[in-house]
Amino acid sequence: SARLARRLSWQFTSARLATGASAWESPDILPWNAWIGRLWEELRWSTGRTDAVLRSAQRRVLWQHIIESSPQRHHLLQPAAVANRAMDAWDNLHAFNLPIFPAGVFLNEDARAFRGWADAYRRRCVEDEWLDEAQLPAILARAVNDIPVRGARKVLLVGFDEPTPVARALAEALNGIGVEVVWQSPPRAVGRAIQAPFHDANAELLAAARWARRCLERDSACSIGIVVPGVSSQRVLVQDVFANVLTPLSLVKVPDGKQDVFSIAAGEPLTDQPLVAHALLILSLARERLPAIDAGALLRSPYLRGATAEAPARALLDAALRRRRDREIGIGAMLAEGKHAGGEGVADLLHGLGALQGRARALPAKQRAPDWARACSVLLKDAGWPGCRTLTSVEYQVLSAWRDVLADFVSLDGVTGAINFGTALRHLRRLAAERAFQPQTPEAPIQILDLAGAADMGFDHLWVTGMHEDAWPPTAQPNPFLPLPLQREAGMPRASAEAELARARRVTDSLLAACTDVVMSWPQQEGDTVLRPSPLIRTLDEEQPPLAEDARWVASVFSARRVSTFVDDAGPALAAGTEVRGGAALFKSQAACPFRAFAKHRLRADALEEVDVGLDAMERGTLVHSVLQQVWLTLGSQAELLKLSEAGIGALVDAVVEKIVGAAAQRRPQVFTMRFAAMERQRLGTLAREWLAEECRRAPFTVTGCEASRPFRLGGIAGQLRTDRIDTLPDGRQVILDYKTGHVPAKPWEGDRPEEPQLPLYAVTGAEPLAAVAFARVVRGEGAFKGIAAEPDLLPGVKSAAAWDELLAGWRGVLLNLAAQFERGHAQVDPRNGNVTCRNCDLHPFCRVHELGVAPEMDDGTDGDSHES
Repeated sequence: SARLARRLSWQFTSARLATGASAWESPDILPWNAWIGRLWEELRWSTGRTDAVLRSAQRRVLWQHIIESSPQRHHLLQPAAVANRAMDAWDNLHAFNLPIFPAGVFLNEDARAFRGWADAYRRRCVEDEWLDEAQLPAILARAVNDIPVRGARKVLLVGFDEPTPVARALAEALNGIGVEVVWQSPPRAVGRAIQAPFHDANAELLAAARWARRCLERDSACSIGIVVPGVSSQRVLVQDVFANVLTPLSLVKVPDGKQDVFSIAAGEPLTDQPLVAHALLILSLARERLPAIDAGALLRSPYLRGATAEAPARALLDAALRRRRDREIGIGAMLAEGKHAGGEGVADLLHGLGALQGRARALPAKQRAPDWARACSVLLKDAGWPGCRTLTSVEYQVLSAWRDVLADFVSLDGVTGAINFGTALRHLRRLAAERAFQPQTPEAPIQILDLAGAADMGFDHLWVTGMHEDAWPPTAQPNPFLPLPLQREAGMPRASAEAELARARRVTDSLLAACTDVVMSWPQQEGDTVLRPSPLIRTLDEEQPPLAEDARWVASVFSARRVSTFVDDAGPALAAGTEVRGGAALFKSQAACPFRAFAKHRLRADALEEVDVGLDAMERGTLVHSVLQQVWLTLGSQAELLKLSEAGIGALVDAVVEKIVGAAAQRRPQVFTMRFAAMERQRLGTLAREWLAEECRRAPFTVTGCEASRPFRLGGIAGQLRTDRIDTLPDGRQVILDYKTGHVPAKPWEGDRPEEPQLPLYAVTGAEPLAAVAFARVVRGEGAFKGIAAEPDLLPGVKSAAAWDELLAGWRGVLLNLAAQFERGHAQVDPRNGNVTCRNCDLHPFCRVHELGVAPEMDDGTDGDSHES
């Protein structure tokens, strides 16, 4: 493998340095595939052959194209996955020198399908003078006399536990022309190995990390191997655990470029690297709209020209676009909102987006892969990628890997022909996703790797995890496209349980003999499943290996003997004359939780909008508000409403709803599809008709304000107060209404911390005489007024207050107290109804309410700050 080749090179270099040498001839150490490629090139030069070897990307696309063009294509759900298994079958047949298929072998439907695909693949390769890399060892063995060999040579083949027949044939052919080929086995160490059980896989990984730390503390020059089967799928967890134990400062400190203590021998998909991920987002944006979250990531990308200088303005632009609540965002929306919200603050961004848009519009419908590669590079340059700052060493390696992806893409030309931009992007994404990226760094003392080849790495200490009976030996997984008897007779990998057991025994023996200090560990539990050790390690002594002290941050915090406590529940008092935005929302926040009011209205801390499918409760409520506002602006009074027949009311409502939904569809065309708009018109029309029937039952009134706003002052708090509707009675008194399309609290205005202070605030700060305040609950089948009035029968179902003036005075006192708290900076984390109050709050990471333990579980249905209005 390439990793073993690097390891052997490093060991050779270390040995030469230990002797005091300052210069030496570099050893010729190559992975198997690279060595085969060299032999093939030597053969080509000596014979003049013109065959071209297909790259991995070319053969994958060719196999997939053949399968998708075959009669079986209609029965395949995942042609790409089928192509991968078909390529495995092709490789195994060539590795074991078997035809497709030997005479007399029974072929099921899958095998017959594979034979047809393989024939088509072989014909295409012959027509275009292509060779598959799986064919090379056999070709080299047959033409070994034409390979130029200068003098006596010796080849050591290291790390081949089970050489394939074709590899052995090539070795024998080379021996026949005087090249000594030796299958080198690693030296067997004599030491002590133990087995160690742990509660679960996380505890097992943590123990391995602490054991490795102890080994390094005792001998800083030692080499340590940690085997984690399937490490690629667990890379994030492994990285977190080992960083926490071995380099805890890396969690709170920017890396300083020093050598890493550990490395994980499992590359990540190149698409996981931000530099490439953002490049693909740019190319996608040139073709189509991006999901809102991806558009935000691109706007905040450090890999665009001007990213550092424009970072604050670009973040504000991201927030502004989220407030549009569009699921997908295109270049046009970014440019329009950028000019409106960012102005000169995002000049570089707008210039790059404009250039990207112009270039994208000029792209041809179809062209060949080399042309698309050039076009993609130009599009990225227009957008300002990869930015102006100096790239780090790892980022330079990522950039180099991206160029290799482009080269692979260009190589597809002979297979794909002319393609459109969408197809080109799909190929690029897949090529980048399939390329494993592993930064080239100095050899770390702790190597975390998979089982394959671990015994050959020459470690001083070795820990092997995951050795439970459900995982080791692994289960058989024969290839579905090859006859099972053929696979078993040839001894192909994963063909039978017996073969897997034999292979697992060989690997286990190699691991146990790899060094003098070996730990085989296993988890005792996985979820609810109780696990037992693999039968291949049960003869080992069971004991706990020595571990270093737990050096994680969490351990140091819990082990601290002295804890300082500082109660910080007050901010600076509000300076005299300061105008605070928020209006009634400020009082509502102060009553719900003082910290919420301080954070939102003093610090202006708001979470970014989260875009969801369709309309959320707030947006649905806003549409209802808009419809009723427009209806009453048209009618003006109850008298005008009563003049209309049922058909007249229906016509008015339908016209208003059509106008409101049409305007909403222009703003949110992605949401308001034809079907959705029809459903929304029906919903709004039904609600409006039902509610107008409720309005007909009232005493006479005139609508004198819809969505009216006026200034107010209470105590030291001044601001703007908006109310949904103001009705004026014949005697001049006012009725204040607040539409609600969702939950209405049972007791919205009681106590020192009222849940809904907006109407009381309007009542105590207005100069006009007041007759009633109420919620207008516009809910299908449940429409009703809910409030309090100065006298009976003003609103249907609304009771009168026993002492109206005393009620208003009490509200004033409560609101003045809330205003005073806010003025003096009272900011205690004190949710009114525990978790119910916190349910729809977005400040949890800021206030850490759950860590403080001040929000017990409660749910009495009285709170929750419903987003519907």
